[in-house]
Amino acid sequence: MIGQKRPKLTARQEREAYAEVTERDGGQCQRCGRFGPCDRDHRQNRDAWNTTPANLQLLGSAFGCGCHKWKTENPAEALRTGFAVPRSAAPTEWPARRYGVGWVLYF
Repeated sequence: MIGQKRPKLTARQEREAYAEVTERDGGQCQRCGRFGPCDRDHRQNRDAWNTTPANLQLLGSAFGCGCHKWKTENPAEALRTGFAVPRSAAPTEWPARRYGVGWVLYF
């Protein structure tokens, strides 16, 4: 069954989501805990409607620990360990891993 299209987020909504996640994760890679250069990563592949705090996390950039690259190169393992969300799932209902905390649900 096909439902209504979700409205595209505005640039302001996306900026606010990025800022919230940057503050929430405190500049720390959520996979390995390293502080340093991090990318704001979409847990579920980016779309016009899913740049939300529940779908974002900080992962170390190529100039840091490289965890973002690891996620990209290991999609099955990223799903299993909570760093990715399948296209068929809602990020608010798919558990995530947070360094030093464990499994969480983002809202």
